[in-house]
Amino acid sequence: MLKLATVVVTLLVAYTSAYPRSSLRVPAHCVEGDVPSNIQVIAGRHLRTTPGPREQVRQVTRIDMHENYNGNTYANDIALLHLSTDTPFVYDDVVGEIALPTQEQQTPGDTIVSGWGRLTSGGLYPTVLQFVQVPFVNDTMCQTLYPEETIIPSMLCAGLIKGGKDSCQGDSGGPQAAVDGGYLAGIVSWGYGCAAPNRPGVYTEVSYFIDWIDAHRA
Repeated sequence: MLKLATVVVTLLVAYTSAYPRSSLRVPAHCVEGDVPSNIQVIAGRHLRTTPGPREQVRQVTRIDMHENYNGNTYANDIALLHLSTDTPFVYDDVVGEIALPTQEQQTPGDTIVSGWGRLTSGGLYPTVLQFVQVPFVNDTMCQTLYPEETIIPSMLCAGLIKGGKDSCQGDSGGPQAAVDGGYLAGIVSWGYGCAAPNRPGVYTEVSYFIDWIDAHRA
């Protein structure tokens, strides 16, 4: 996988005051084999390749990958990026936070995914930040649609069965927010193509990892 020197985040993830603007949740496959000195986090950017007048840039100081991450199955596809506590993000009307769910909280409704991934599978990248609203697909249905894969409890599927709406290549690590509740339901992880019929997107289900996040927050 191509490693990017900069991670651009659309939402700064915070939990409670126990997470003082100094850690981010990302999929493990985006940072596997990388080192903190190679990664910066940019918050508040709207145009993919053009710095914004109010964006904020911070250096990653530590990476905590899930110890049971599997790069073949994408099981436990989550990592924490720790930032320096000396220069926390400043919250304003451009940079803010999103709440985390409780441990094992279910997300039965629609979700909103955002990012600068390709507009079609293998297609062009957008200039402006995109978002799409996609419905939750239960694990039983998702497993039926992916008979060649194993959908495990730490994965969350979302998309239209008929296709047409999805995250895509380049969206990995982007946030999946629950419409009802506004919390971080998932993180873009994997899928077959983009917006294809009977192939919903598969996300890391954040509520499955709250205890793990708590254990690695310091």
